[in-house]
Amino acid sequence: MKPLTIKNLFLFSFEKIKIHRVVIFTAVLIFMTIAFAGKVLGNYLDTDINTTRGLLYMATLFGIALIESIVVINVIKQGLVIVRGGTPDLKALLDIPSEWLRYVIGSTIVNLFVVLGFLFLIIPGFFALAFLIFTLPLIVDKQLNPFEALTLSFKTVSKNWKGMMALVLVSGLLNLVGMMFFFVGLFLTIPLTFFMFLRTYDLLFNRESKPLDCA
Repeated sequence: MKPLTIKNLFLFSFEKIKIHRVVIFTAVLIFMTIAFAGKVLGNYLDTDINTTRGLLYMATLFGIALIESIVVINVIKQGLVIVRGGTPDLKALLDIPSEWLRYVIGSTIVNLFVVLGFLFLIIPGFFALAFLIFTLPLIVDKQLNPFEALTLSFKTVSKNWKGMMALVLVSGLLNLVGMMFFFVGLFLTIPLTFFMFLRTYDLLFNRESKPLDCA
């Protein structure tokens, strides 16, 4: 097994994208379309919940969030299929996942910690993101409850926090570069960083692996 370095994670991810580019870019397009639709509809409808359009606004937000969560859960599942050398199924992106409620609870808790962290001078937000980054894959892949997943992610990253912080920063910079190219670059950087994290997850939790090297 190659050493677990950021360089090797990058090369691994890039190779997977080349092999499965049609499925991967289609999945990214679906996700970004859903997010964009939610933004457009949210701007168009009235946010005053005392009006009919306001109620439509709330219903729209809930519907978009529901669809997004379903897609993300299935993207994680199919992403792990790719990471483990299998063939992904694009149709499975709209399957109704049994772990949806656990995912929503876990996602809400993680987002709360990250947002609070960024409110306190930004740096704690990066630490929260790095330490809890594996919570959602653990819920989806290992069928853990949110609190078990949070605890296991925290304990695992604690043993390797420098490498994970480096990976979070590199991923953030890559996506920032993608945004600079009129957001078109995100079609490459989002799946690239996504597979870097999934590869790290798979090696740390499912196979024997040395700590992540910052190199």
